[in-house]
Amino acid sequence: MREFDTGATRSNSDNKLDYEGFIHPEVEYEFAEYMHKHRVQSDGNLRASDNWQKGIPVTEYRKCLARHNFDLWRLYRGGKPIDPDTGNPSTEIGLLCAIKFNINGLIYECIKKEDSREKKETNQGDIPQRTNNKWDEKPKETKYVEERNESCRRGYFVNQEGVRTDNPTSGLDVWVARQR
Repeated sequence: MREFDTGATRSNSDNKLDYEGFIHPEVEYEFAEYMHKHRVQSDGNLRASDNWQKGIPVTEYRKCLARHNFDLWRLYRGGKPIDPDTGNPSTEIGLLCAIKFNINGLIYECIKKEDSREKKETNQGDIPQRTNNKWDEKPKETKYVEERNESCRRGYFVNQEGVRTDNPTSGLDVWVARQR
């Protein structure tokens, strides 16, 4: 428990995700500018900002990632890679944003594949229900578990009963699929 000079108290934040620390707004701003610039399609139409979330084949992400990594390597070695879409010289930030986009896409497809697999394992995705709604109960102990497959690695927390939770500090806020 943390107590402030004012007397206010908050729970410890040691086991909570620190987005403010992990992500820098200037980096995300550059990435958003890159993404917005690339919304204009070759036919002049503007695609939706979340268009990529409809699904792009993993092989396409891998090929583009390899190409952008190669161009960045060339740039670092004094080469002058050209952006094939514009015909202009590639920039370091532009290439890094292109790499970030493809990595984000690979992560997203990996998560979708894992979520789909989990739905199949839990009766084709029954409606999720809270397993515990008692706020005065002490949180359950959790442990970290990591899974790997051919294209990604993902970790999550499991409570004492073996129920998966995304929140390591609270066994109270766990969602599981209803079993038939």
